[in-house]
Amino acid sequence: MSKSIQNLTAITINHESDKTISLIQELLNLYDGSVFKMTIMADMEYYFKSKEKPCIERLWKEAIQKGHDVQLLLNTPFTNLSLKKSKEHLESILKAIHSEYQLIAFRLNRIGPKKEYYELLISNGLYCDTSVHAGGKSFPFAYSNHQPYFANLYAPQLKAPPSEKSLIEIPIFTPSPPKTWSVDESFTKELKHFLIQKNKLKKLKKSIPFLQKFFHLSVSAYAKFYWPRFLFNKIVPAKLIYFICDHKPENLVKNNYFVSDGKIVNSRNILSIKPLATFITLSEMAQIAQKELLNSVRKNSSEEAEFQVLENY
Repeated sequence: MSKSIQNLTAITINHESDKTISLIQELLNLYDGSVFKMTIMADMEYYFKSKEKPCIERLWKEAIQKGHDVQLLLNTPFTNLSLKKSKEHLESILKAIHSEYQLIAFRLNRIGPKKEYYELLISNGLYCDTSVHAGGKSFPFAYSNHQPYFANLYAPQLKAPPSEKSLIEIPIFTPSPPKTWSVDESFTKELKHFLIQKNKLKKLKKSIPFLQKFFHLSVSAYAKFYWPRFLFNKIVPAKLIYFICDHKPENLVKNNYFVSDGKIVNSRNILSIKPLATFITLSEMAQIAQKELLNSVRKNSSEEAEFQVLENY
């Protein structure tokens, strides 16, 4: 990988009905993995009930042959037995095409996050979740709106304590929470605007010594005095407070990570982000994120406590 920061991008498509078959076929006809990589999120419950099984299998096999990816979509509650059945069946289909195929990533789409679900998924070798989307009903306190982190099994929208490294969360990108990132008319505009704003803010805070001093004094005052802070919160817009305090989630990785929400409204828009993005599959993204996170995470509670003291005082 290059030393420069990359905008790693995984375009996902939720395959949960026969209506999606023609769209996936269109994408496979247009692009192979050398041009653009997509990840099909396969709903196995739908597959087992569908009368189009041969067609679905052919599509998934073609996707793997052309350098794309197939991972798991979960729309209904499941048990260890049903999860094993789904995993083994999907792997048996795709390992016949690519012997090194791995099912490691999943999305809980229409079912809420539960600790028992995550424990079952991890015990079956699936360690990367892409369900959290900042601002959604189930994720009002999401740790990140696009960057990966080791997630708490009880509440995957939260960062895990230092001892937990079993679940990686790569959130669905929310350019302006709660709106998730779909392949539609505003697809490229949203990513471009987000990157420009992020870069502008970074440069602004670093380039002006007066502002740096102002931010430091503002944070100190904001932290020390309760009543002025209480009134300040009532009067000043939240976005301005976040800008002044700069107390945002720690960025644990070098690269930028962007995952789409599985909805493709206009497939012709996909390549419009190519100048901005590095297309990779979701499983490739999971493996890169795992390496980056393991290199940056504090190894124990003492290191975490020391970091928090230095960061906040």
